[in-house]
Amino acid sequence: MKVSVIVTAYNKENYIRKCLESVINQDCNDWELIIVEDGSTDNTKEVIQQFVMPYLENIIYKDRIKLVLHSENKGLNAARNTGLENVSCEFFTFLDGDDYYEPNAISTLLNAYYKTNADLVIGEFTNVDEKTGERDRRSIFDKSFVITENATKKMTKVAFFNQSMNKQRLVNTVAKIFKTAIVKENNLFFDPKVRDFDDMYFNLEYYRHIKTVVYIHKHIYNRRWHMQSMVNQFRPNIYKEMSNSLKEYKRLREKYNFNPELEKHLAFHMIVILLKNGIEDNKNPEKTLKQKIDKFYRFLNREPLREMWNCFTVKDGNTFGTKLKVWAIKNHKLYQYYKLKDFKNKI
Repeated sequence: MKVSVIVTAYNKENYIRKCLESVINQDCNDWELIIVEDGSTDNTKEVIQQFVMPYLENIIYKDRIKLVLHSENKGLNAARNTGLENVSCEFFTFLDGDDYYEPNAISTLLNAYYKTNADLVIGEFTNVDEKTGERDRRSIFDKSFVITENATKKMTKVAFFNQSMNKQRLVNTVAKIFKTAIVKENNLFFDPKVRDFDDMYFNLEYYRHIKTVVYIHKHIYNRRWHMQSMVNQFRPNIYKEMSNSLKEYKRLREKYNFNPELEKHLAFHMIVILLKNGIEDNKNPEKTLKQKIDKFYRFLNREPLREMWNCFTVKDGNTFGTKLKVWAIKNHKLYQYYKLKDFKNKI
């Protein structure tokens, strides 16, 4: 077996079966499956146990499937770390419990490695809107290629890093295979205290220890978009969690020379998350809208978020301002958008 597939699942009872089936039904057998059930409050654990039981009794699969049960919810990053502790293959990859693979996902990633001996193999993913069925298959590049430290005529490692970050292909950990030895030798792990951009932080640390990257222009991973996705969940402790994320961001920014576009990307997503949870937190009805907006403004004025916020203006053509306004219109948050614009004009 060559690749450990780490599946993390918390309250994914409606999605986890298709996720696991997509691993079992791969067109190659070079994988082991590590399932980390993170103390779900729905029937996720029961669905998983029912699914894996026949395979655990099958001589072909029993040594290739590991099921780890958390007695309580520890969070995504703790679940990922549990998965990493159980990896026994040369490579590993992550598969979220509500997503699923194309049948050739693992073989495609492995074949790219066999041809290049790359330290990181990156494929493409498709965003699947569960409500409409729409499939977004946009890619960052129009063809596959290999990047080395000695690249001259071809794209350099730094240029690829910047473009990948801006287009989110290094902001997440899915549709990739990582070398287990690099992670263990450098003691890389996910910080359980950090929730926002945690994938990016892990990738940043991994990226600094590698020499060769291969990008595959093939869509091998399907990422579901639905109201139960983590990005759509209400977060009552948003300001505390965001504070931890900003501390980690500040630490890593001192290590890496983040380009302005990446700063805008991060600022945009942080502010959108704060708008969703900090202002539209209807689960806290005791707070007035004015109190919510005042708290949002105070947090937005903190460093380094203030500095990130200052790297663009709300009149930035098709960049932050336009994106935020379009998002606000789609989500009926124009009032917050104009309050945000007014705030930006005052600082």
